[in-house]
Amino acid sequence: MYNLEITKTNTDIRNNAILIKKALIEEFVNYGRGQSLENQNLHEVYQFENYTICAGKPGKEFTSQTIKYADGHKGNNPHDMTPRIFKDGILVTYDGSFEEIFKQFVRIHASTEALQIFGAILYRNAFLLDHKKNIDGRWRYTPSQIAISKIKETCSTFLTLPIEVFLYYLEMIALNEDIKYETLGYELKKGFGRKNNLLTYANLVNAILQKHFMSEEDFLLEFMSFAGRLTSPPAGLNPITTKKAIISFPFLKQ
Repeated sequence: MYNLEITKTNTDIRNNAILIKKALIEEFVNYGRGQSLENQNLHEVYQFENYTICAGKPGKEFTSQTIKYADGHKGNNPHDMTPRIFKDGILVTYDGSFEEIFKQFVRIHASTEALQIFGAILYRNAFLLDHKKNIDGRWRYTPSQIAISKIKETCSTFLTLPIEVFLYYLEMIALNEDIKYETLGYELKKGFGRKNNLLTYANLVNAILQKHFMSEEDFLLEFMSFAGRLTSPPAGLNPITTKKAIISFPFLKQ
């Protein structure tokens, strides 16, 4: 109904995701970087109305020497970048921390349908199911406008940014995660990078969604269980399973 169904087999999904990831990583690691965080090179990636979403290079991990590589040694992340949002050409001050992103999802807690749709959108992006090639032959994120419009209809108030801008921002974070773990020598097909990142967001949406189906006590217990698993190694990750996603986000059904 909202162009969110899964129509490919698991093997096709995995193979297609790796293909697109590799192309995106190759594109973005070759973008030039500035001399410092204060003097980044900005590369425009997405536009929505009067907003522009850019990749700012270098990111903060470029200057770090504590980033752990897959082989155990530590060093910097030479390809790190920072998602930047501009409105009318002026940089938007936006806290991109996990905490702030998590708070954004709470803003749609009142609408069961909005949560289900948003969770489905996040799940699909974990597997790059909504990426298409643009006129320049580059892969770009193109979430369902029908689904986005439905979220807007069911929520009179939403995020501190337009939904489209927020989704593009999450896409840039996810892309940067893929670039990071590829650079550090981890195997993306094992879930490192974008997949774990976006599926954790989707699992948070699922935890919030349970508010509509559980008693207050059971909901709080469920939410505390979700939060507790975030502290287990690797910290900050608690990805939703495909089985749970299909149940919780019915628009994903094949």
